[in-house]
Amino acid sequence: MDILTKDRLGVLEARIEKGLDPNVTKRFVAVGRSLAEINKRELYKETGCTSFDRYVRQRWKMTHAMAYYFIAAYRRYRRLQDSLH
Repeated sequence: MDILTKDRLGVLEARIEKGLDPNVTKRFVAVGRSLAEINKRELYKETGCTSFDRYVRQRWKMTHAMAYYFIAAYRRYRRLQDSLH
């Protein structure tokens, strides 16, 4: 393996290791869970927003797709956890 390939592998493995940090996972899941509840309970209306999409755009500068990505990831994580217990 040449030095550039070995260096790149090290960078990518460090990124994976950081991503597998339980604290990162917990924060990611917490964001998804919180967004899901805000959406389901329509809590965004308390901010004057008429839709969840508008809320995430205005409050978090987040696209519709990103907000639902967090929510979907949270739901998958929850299903996985349920299946392990």
